[in-house]
Amino acid sequence: MPKVPRLERYKGLVFGSWNSDVTSLTDYLGDFAWYLDPFLARSPLGMEVLSPPHRWRTRCNWKVGALNFVGDSQHVLTTHTGPLTLDPVRAARAGFATAAENSFQVSTDQGHGCTLTYLAPGLPAEAYQTHPPALEALYTSITSSQREMLRNLRVIVGTIFPNLSFIETQVGPAQKAVIMRQWNPISGTEMEVLSWVLAEREASAEYKADVLRKGIHNFGAAGVFEQDDVELWASATLASNNPIAARYPYSFHTALPYLHNAEADSKWPGRVYRPADTEVAQFEFMRQWSRLMNVAV
Repeated sequence: MPKVPRLERYKGLVFGSWNSDVTSLTDYLGDFAWYLDPFLARSPLGMEVLSPPHRWRTRCNWKVGALNFVGDSQHVLTTHTGPLTLDPVRAARAGFATAAENSFQVSTDQGHGCTLTYLAPGLPAEAYQTHPPALEALYTSITSSQREMLRNLRVIVGTIFPNLSFIETQVGPAQKAVIMRQWNPISGTEMEVLSWVLAEREASAEYKADVLRKGIHNFGAAGVFEQDDVELWASATLASNNPIAARYPYSFHTALPYLHNAEADSKWPGRVYRPADTEVAQFEFMRQWSRLMNVAV
């Protein structure tokens, strides 16, 4: 079996390359590492993978999944009407559908990106307890700025360019699940998905079991959110794979008013854009893909 000539690790993740001369992993992650640490290494013992990955195939281009996780905030209220209506934790009155004004998108030079959606003001006090207090007290392995970033954070979705994504989302009162995703291309119209659920190593066995169950319920192969997404991803791939669609470029028109207007005084790394429902992060992901595909060999 051939050996991978370049292997590097970051916060429990293992990255490999067939090219031994690629840039270092630290340089490749760049500013985006600041956003990864609070979800991979916020407690002294770090995160634990709770089970083998869910693995499934779906008939869509792999970039559709990567784009969705880099920050497709626009689809939530229409695509996920069913789960939002049936589950009061995610209903508008619980602060999910009404994002706070400080929600934002982040993009970096390497094509990485994420969207952070915060709870709206004026909610009951218990709504703002997004992590178990006993675990939150252990979040000493990150900076005060990163702890501030976690405060009142309802959900974050992000993609490490090109095909590794993550989401941290509330799965119950004072209970969150971190889910890692790898989008593996099978062909231009099919991909394999690998999905892992993580929790803090310091958490109790009962908490880990509950987070695993609820994480799979939401984002497993038959998850209530996953089924909504995959149906549209497959439809979008099918609609794009024909001669007529090939004549026209994809539209990212909602990104254009904000594309060159990143916040000049942002206190956190990367290029920060508001509001959080623009398509800037997705557009920058595709621009990076285009740049790499057009490099002369």
